[in-house]
Amino acid sequence: MNGFSTIILAAGMGTRMKSDKCKVLHEICSKPLVQWVYEAAQKAGSEKTVLVVGHKKEDVIAAMGEDKLYAYQEVRLGTGHAVMMTEEFFKDYDGTVVILSGDTPLITEETVLRAVKYHEENENSVTGITAILDNPFGYGRIVRDENGSFIRIVEQKDASEEEKKINEINSGMYCFDSKDLFHALSKITNKNAQNEYYLTDTLEILRNEGKKVDASPLCTPEEILGVNDRVNLAVTQKIKQSQIVKKHMLNGVTVIDPDNTYIDDDVEIAPDAVIYPSTFLKGKTKISSGCIIGPSSTIENSEIGKNTKVINSVVND
Repeated sequence: MNGFSTIILAAGMGTRMKSDKCKVLHEICSKPLVQWVYEAAQKAGSEKTVLVVGHKKEDVIAAMGEDKLYAYQEVRLGTGHAVMMTEEFFKDYDGTVVILSGDTPLITEETVLRAVKYHEENENSVTGITAILDNPFGYGRIVRDENGSFIRIVEQKDASEEEKKINEINSGMYCFDSKDLFHALSKITNKNAQNEYYLTDTLEILRNEGKKVDASPLCTPEEILGVNDRVNLAVTQKIKQSQIVKKHMLNGVTVIDPDNTYIDDDVEIAPDAVIYPSTFLKGKTKISSGCIIGPSSTIENSEIGKNTKVINSVVND
């Protein structure tokens, strides 16, 4: 597999969050949504990762760090327009560009790698990352021909009754050949009801030019979950927390009640520790072997030595 770079779209306002805080800075498991996406790209080996910022850009930059690469979308004119803002970073780049959304914190490095590998092995111009849903309502559907080849993406509002039965949906994440991406972006228009430049239009442009346009169910239904409101935030929080707790259990930690235990991603717990319910382990906390933690304890940015009991306590370095 060759190298790849990443564009993360993080410029939206997120009005349904009903918050003064930028949507992508809302947190699950004590990390901003966009940071989860950024870390997935970095762990997968992204050579260059560009964050497209807009609404409250200063807050995003402050949270993510000034050492990152940023493109500014001053006026939000659609996903295609957002990607256009990154062109200066890719003028001399010849490789795969992965496009991710800053509000999908459950995307994994494994899926990013799998998508890039599939894209390159099939020598595609663009690969749409799709998922299979039992209830695809609201999502764009992947329309294929009788041979199973990709034809187009049709949005829910534009789909026929037959197309609405399709359960393969567009995740909004893609792998592009970098040269083809910006070539196609130069040809899209905003002649639509929203007066926006849609990234999805690039697929039809490239397909009409004889380029190989493909789509494949490369991610799980959970990974495409975007956070648009507080309900979505709670759902993704629960899934991510379950993943973190399961990781520790498989590594030899006893968690008495996984549904009532809260562990941040950066917490380290040695095998043979026991975690009781209503316990919060936060920040850079380290729990040594043989510790009994909880019930009803909060430990933040602290190191607990071997065979220590912490019960009904708050520990904060």
